Amino acid sequence: MRGVVWLLWVAGCDIQAVAPVPPVPAAPSRVVAPASEVPAAEGTASAVPAAVASTDPVVAGLAAHPLDYTHHAQCRMDCRHITAADIENTLTKGTRDPSRSRDDGRCPSHALEAQMADGRELRVVFAGCADETRVVTAIDLSRDWPCACD
Repeated sequence: MRGVVWLLWVAGCDIQAVAPVPPVPAAPSRVVAPASEVPAAEGTASAVPAAVASTDPVVAGLAAHPLDYTHHAQCRMDCRHITAADIENTLTKGTRDPSRSRDDGRCPSHALEAQMADGRELRVVFAGCADETRVVTAIDLSRDWPCACD
């Protein structure tokens, strides 16, 4: 339940009440994405280009691991027309918002924001785990897209 409350907090939702959430299974369903696109089934890891090294040690640590897209992130990316390249661009060129960072779980999470070449402003939440960087969610701050994600 803490994860749902946190996700609503990151998205800027006003939390009135939260329905109970079943416990997370030991091996959550997830998809590991290739660098070019987010697939619909498990595949190979996506390495973030090492050409751009961040001066922020937290962001550099996130960029050092392959990206693992959660089901929620994939759904949000699909309905908001955000590509894997946009996610990687946010990780390599974005700025971290410390007020939206959390370090109270297994994988500390950090929100990065970046402006895309087409003018969109994105916020992507990454969770830095031991062997991977999870893409938790992706938000287009420039437009409110209708999404029906679970």
